[in-house]
Amino acid sequence: MLLDFIDDLGTRIARRGARRWIPALGALVGAGVFVFGSAVSSTTATQVANDFDRLAATTLLIRFSEPTLGDTVTPETLELATERIERLPGVEAAGYSWSVGTVSLSREGVEPVSVAVVAASEGLLSAAGASLSGPGFPITGHEYKARTMLLGVGTVSEFEPGVIKDGTPLIVDGRSWSLTGIVEQEERLPSLLTTAIVPASTASEVWPAQFATAQILIQVKPGTVEVVAEEATLLANPFDPDSVIPVYRPEVVSLRRIVVTRVDSLALLAGVGLLAVSAFSIAASELAVVLSQRREIALRMAMGSSQSGIAALLLTETVVVTGIATTLGTLGGLAAFLLWADSGGIEPVAPALLLLAAPVAGVMVGLVAGIFPAVKGARISPSEGVRA
Repeated sequence: MLLDFIDDLGTRIARRGARRWIPALGALVGAGVFVFGSAVSSTTATQVANDFDRLAATTLLIRFSEPTLGDTVTPETLELATERIERLPGVEAAGYSWSVGTVSLSREGVEPVSVAVVAASEGLLSAAGASLSGPGFPITGHEYKARTMLLGVGTVSEFEPGVIKDGTPLIVDGRSWSLTGIVEQEERLPSLLTTAIVPASTASEVWPAQFATAQILIQVKPGTVEVVAEEATLLANPFDPDSVIPVYRPEVVSLRRIVVTRVDSLALLAGVGLLAVSAFSIAASELAVVLSQRREIALRMAMGSSQSGIAALLLTETVVVTGIATTLGTLGGLAAFLLWADSGGIEPVAPALLLLAAPVAGVMVGLVAGIFPAVKGARISPSEGVRA
């Protein structure tokens, strides 16, 4: 009996006309898009993770415990400590900063916004890997007192487009300042993109009582971060080395986790949505196929086939056809992904589990989508089939 069922199933699949393969075409395209999109997102997530790991391996942050701030650690001592640290082997750039607080920022005729201000040395921008539009601000030790500032691109976006640009005169807490650049990109301290950055020498004059949260950012060569951390800790505050806290992986690691998680979540959400659309499409198409076969189904019922047998035959046919289509779609999506990676010179990352999951998911979608058409077909009576 099983052999007869298999033979009957094979005959039905072989006799499917072009129109009856439309559900399979949808499954084929859906599987291909799913595999291609998932492989691309997996490759992208791997590249992002590698980039963040590279930054983490070359980034060192020296922080100070609060009781020492304004005591043994001052803008002057930070300047001297940073100069010593920059001469250490393995150090490529270093700069210091501290948080000033929140100020009211605006320009003439524009409503003010609250902005966090960071006092920074010029070396901080190099160590952070910042990209500027505009000249930036020149700094010569603590002799530079001009009221100039940089704005992160996130801060600029708080205003209407075109309101804030290079050279715009700004008003900060009622005093005039000059905007000499915008931080458009940043690698090691993403928080700079949403702040106002002022020269450390100027900040110590304008806000002398708000020296807090001091830190020294150091860009090091790969493989030297631990050695540099040990020596930089002593140089940062020779009077009280215990107050110095080396952080090997600052914001880079948490940012890496957030970005990779969001890429994976987006791929998963897109995949689930695609499977839902495919299931609906297959169900609708198979129902149309079943209704077009009412005469054939009625004849089978008249010859003694049971409703359960008809339902099993129709459901199995849908599952097998969908499985074939998703397997072909998986291979097509994989081929398209490899071509995409090769054309861009990208190392492809396609999890082996994905190649197995796509056909299995296709079969499950075919199983779920085929239930209603199979039940509908099994309820066709011989008299209804004759009238069709």
